[in-house]
Amino acid sequence: MPQLEQKNAPQTAEPQKQASAAKRKPVKKTRKPMTEKEKNGASLFSAILILGVAAYLVIVLIIAMLVWYSFSNVSENRTSYQLRVLDDEENRLFTYTAAEANNAYGLYMKFSDLSAYCDLGVAGDSDKVTFFLPGKEDEVVCYRNSSLVQINGNTARISEPVLFEGKDYLLPVSLFENYLGGFLISYDEEKLLCTVVIPENPVFTPRMHEPEQLDPCTSLPFPDESSEETSA
Repeated sequence: MPQLEQKNAPQTAEPQKQASAAKRKPVKKTRKPMTEKEKNGASLFSAILILGVAAYLVIVLIIAMLVWYSFSNVSENRTSYQLRVLDDEENRLFTYTAAEANNAYGLYMKFSDLSAYCDLGVAGDSDKVTFFLPGKEDEVVCYRNSSLVQINGNTARISEPVLFEGKDYLLPVSLFENYLGGFLISYDEEKLLCTVVIPENPVFTPRMHEPEQLDPCTSLPFPDESSEETSA
């Protein structure tokens, strides 16, 4: 009897592929919705962060305004002194009336008057000028209508600005009182008289008040009262 060949039914691989694909397919995880408490916490954190940034910006703005005010604001001079300048033998060199010596900032002397008796050298332009002290290598750099000066490279803020007026310079008496010792300066409160004594050969002694080290670029200029440009 012929042997019957047993035919094996072909098996398709399609179900196996589908099963494998089903296994490899990532299962999406659904995000758990935030609870009301979590939402409130997130809102509170955002509000605190915004308030913190706003407070920081306000503080920075206040500091910037205070710095600007300190450099740009000078209280007006309330006491007007006459000014007389003497030599060391009490001979009168020149005098200013109260109207000539005082302005809104304080008590001033003209560079042209001082240089005739102090042998001060000068070089510069309409925005910056350097004064050279007699017999020494010291120098004073001043900026147009600025309260900052540089004395031998050290920057200091004086109480009144150095004013450029036409072809001359107005130097505050306080500059010589506090930063350039060499004159004898006294005040008569009853007569409202300031006396400046210039020795025959004045020796200036630059004085700095530490730790005040400032950048001239940070100083805002005072109102420009010059009528024409200065040329040294």
